[in-house]
Amino acid sequence: MPRAPGWWQAYFQDHPQRNNKELTGDASGWVSDKVKTYCFQCLEQHVAEIQMEHDRAIAQGVNAMIPRERVAIESYLFGLKAVTLRERGWRRGAVSTLLNHLATCPYQPNDVKSMALENPS
Repeated sequence: MPRAPGWWQAYFQDHPQRNNKELTGDASGWVSDKVKTYCFQCLEQHVAEIQMEHDRAIAQGVNAMIPRERVAIESYLFGLKAVTLRERGWRRGAVSTLLNHLATCPYQPNDVKSMALENPS
């Protein structure tokens, strides 16, 4: 029986292909037995950064490698695996990984950081 969702899940966006594993066998939204997730606050920040990078490239007459549309940027970001806190990319949906991220995320408000540190479940 699956566990009830934890409070921390409200702070993460699941990979867009999450449900395809059972429907089509496409496991691109998964790593091992955990769904790939992206912190909403990080996602907003990273999308904005890439849109600015795109605009700068165009202004300088350089071909921007990533389209400016949000759905394309999100697809690009979900293709990256974050290894460190400052890197862009998804995180494995393990409880300890997500709580650690919330506790240390530079974009989360202090009350969320405190909840992640003090009340993990």
